[in-house]
Amino acid sequence: MAALTAIKKIHEQFIYPIVRVVSQSKEGAVGGSGVIVYSKPATPKSKDCETFLLTNHHVIANAIKVSKKWSAALGTDIKEETRSEVMAEFFGYEDLSRLVEAAALRADIVAWDAERDLGLLQLKTKSKVDYVAPIMTPEKAKKSLFITTPIYTVGCGLGVPPLVTEGHIGGFDFQIDNYPYNLTTAPSIFGNSGGGVFSKETGEVIGITARISVVLMGFGAAPVTHMSFSVTPETIYDFLQAQMYDFIVDPSKTPAQCAKERERMKKKALEGLLNKGPDDEEEEARDLAELAPE
Repeated sequence: MAALTAIKKIHEQFIYPIVRVVSQSKEGAVGGSGVIVYSKPATPKSKDCETFLLTNHHVIANAIKVSKKWSAALGTDIKEETRSEVMAEFFGYEDLSRLVEAAALRADIVAWDAERDLGLLQLKTKSKVDYVAPIMTPEKAKKSLFITTPIYTVGCGLGVPPLVTEGHIGGFDFQIDNYPYNLTTAPSIFGNSGGGVFSKETGEVIGITARISVVLMGFGAAPVTHMSFSVTPETIYDFLQAQMYDFIVDPSKTPAQCAKERERMKKKALEGLLNKGPDDEEEEARDLAELAPE
């Protein structure tokens, strides 16, 4: 009985919060993984819930288009962003492990950061999602994570339903594109991107799988599946705070408060654009010229 209870806990903590993310565009479909990190009522008295999941930016990048467009109202070129809808595929099980159904739910891209390689999706459904993965705080990560700390990596590698692999932390602070990544030894493969790296002990998310090592062999490249790199808890927290969705990890903040902060930020940015004159553009051009290599 105790063994079955432990297995049930593993399923609920590590498998059920994982979804398959599918991003469709004119260029085709891109598949990856995602982790449900928040599902709560929109307000204390509301019956409608808001649900968010984390994934990698490169999983949803083909659904994001930024183009330059002339604004007659502003009398200048502006950057215009369009975001296509993506799908989050959930999996239903019987007897804990027997897959019996899959359901694709529509989701919006609400925040993204290409440099941090993170994206935040919000499900369109107002129903509560039962299984949510908590994210370990950066402070706790520094005190409790070490080389050889046991971990699970869970994702939809090669498009299959959530697959659990086991390993340990192999190293910290590998610099990739000026951001720190942690190295883990649990095997992962293409399609695992956006999935979760979990502390086996606490059940918390300690990373988002982002990259695997490859070696050049002849005319191709072979993946080294036991050497994968994940976005750190510190980067995840920084991303959510910078995008003003930190209510996901900070219970002292509410979705409404963060929404107001985002509106203020947008208003301030628009005012800056409206107040920008020809002299500002010339100064920017001079600054760019000074920075350009000779």
